[in-house]
Amino acid sequence: AQVSVIAPTGTIGLVMDCDTTGVEPDFALVKFKKLAGGGYMKIINQSVPVALKKLGYKKEQISDVTNYIIGHSSLVDSPFVNWKSLKEKGLNEEKLIAVEKTLGNLFSIDMAFNKYSLGEELLESMGIKKETYDAPDFSLLKEIGFSPEEIEAANEYVCGTMTIEGAPHVKEEHLPIFDCANKCGNKGKRFIHPTGHIKMLGAVQPFVSGSISKTINMPNEATVEEVKEAYQLSWKLALKANAIYRDGSKLSQPLNTSNKDKKKEKEEMSEVEITKKPLRRRLPNERQSITHKFSIAGHEGYFTVGLYEDGTPGEFFIKMSKEGSTLSGIMDSLALSISLNLQYGVPLEVLISKFTHARFEPAGMTINKEIPIAKSLMDYIGRWLAIKFLPKEAAKKYHNGDLIDRAYNEGTMARRQQLTLTNLRLKEEATDEKKLIEVLEKTKVKPAKKAVAVGAENLFTTPTAFQTEDAPMCHNCGSCMIRNGSCYKCLDCGETSGCS
Repeated sequence: AQVSVIAPTGTIGLVMDCDTTGVEPDFALVKFKKLAGGGYMKIINQSVPVALKKLGYKKEQISDVTNYIIGHSSLVDSPFVNWKSLKEKGLNEEKLIAVEKTLGNLFSIDMAFNKYSLGEELLESMGIKKETYDAPDFSLLKEIGFSPEEIEAANEYVCGTMTIEGAPHVKEEHLPIFDCANKCGNKGKRFIHPTGHIKMLGAVQPFVSGSISKTINMPNEATVEEVKEAYQLSWKLALKANAIYRDGSKLSQPLNTSNKDKKKEKEEMSEVEITKKPLRRRLPNERQSITHKFSIAGHEGYFTVGLYEDGTPGEFFIKMSKEGSTLSGIMDSLALSISLNLQYGVPLEVLISKFTHARFEPAGMTINKEIPIAKSLMDYIGRWLAIKFLPKEAAKKYHNGDLIDRAYNEGTMARRQQLTLTNLRLKEEATDEKKLIEVLEKTKVKPAKKAVAVGAENLFTTPTAFQTEDAPMCHNCGSCMIRNGSCYKCLDCGETSGCS
């Protein structure tokens, strides 16, 4: 199907013993390749000394820059952590020679000081217990008294900074020549922008009949919008493929550029993580509650709702008769779920909207005149919570409006403003009888207005004009029906009691 393609460039470059094949920049000046059989291989860009020489730097300057990047691979003259200080801590020359042999291929000098290179006997003779040196995050250097700053300084001397940024002698205008696909080391800030990768592919694509297997590297902090822009640019340049990889997006990746302390990184992120953690608002040990008895098609039970100081619900309990062990467990789990949702800030109206209109047995007539018919226990719970704890207009979404008006006027529907902390404070501040009466007048439920005769002009626009005291509840939705000839009809769902 194709005449020519460009196969995975990074792997080919490694096999060919060259730093890059041209179309793909180096991943980093110093990187660590994870091996399939375990362990790492340290890969150092060999073109840096050649490039520095081409730019006119002297031999001594090139040596200083190279040592800054890849380190001296020796602890002999290292600052703070060196042969002299380590001998004072209890390590002998034989063990130090064994450590020296491993330094050329490590992320960090900490990796050289372990039970395999030093032996368990030596570690135990230094007073370090087995459970301590077997721990994954064990650091002998910290254990024997070196500070993190001292270890970092020694690490940069031995293993290098892995970046040319900040190196002695190097001019600022020469830094772009050494830019790589990723930030180099822990100190590196520069990297090739993803659009640079895409434009290079755009330059090569016209000469290749197939596609180009080349990774477009994006930093760890890349956003979804930046990924969209990268694909858009690839389309504009008529590329046949775009392989994007965001650094750190996998728990394990083949190439790494640094060995940032995971514990330190976690500490740096702790403030952000704390802001993301959901907060649970617990109820006080002593709280007011409402207990409600219900009966749905003969199935009786009780709801108990624990209240916060401001009168809002914070916990929910369900107790049913004739329940058996299975239904009892389900009801307990449902009540626990509702309670936790309320305490973690899920709006009550969201829960009510999910509960109402759920249809399953037991369903049917109830003993509650405000909820005459329930489609299920869940439907009843939602409607009852709406009547008790939602404002009037919000509750009407889940009930017949006239039933809500009646409940509101008769005082059976809770008014949230009665239980607010502001009103509780007002009651506390009312020191004399006269002031207390004024406060109570402001907060009490208004009595229902007397019914007035319906005028002829709105006779056919007011549903209540057609309702009678013996009007039945709709067997389909539970709303109050109105007179329709000699029968009744429901204005909410359109159901009739027999007449068309």
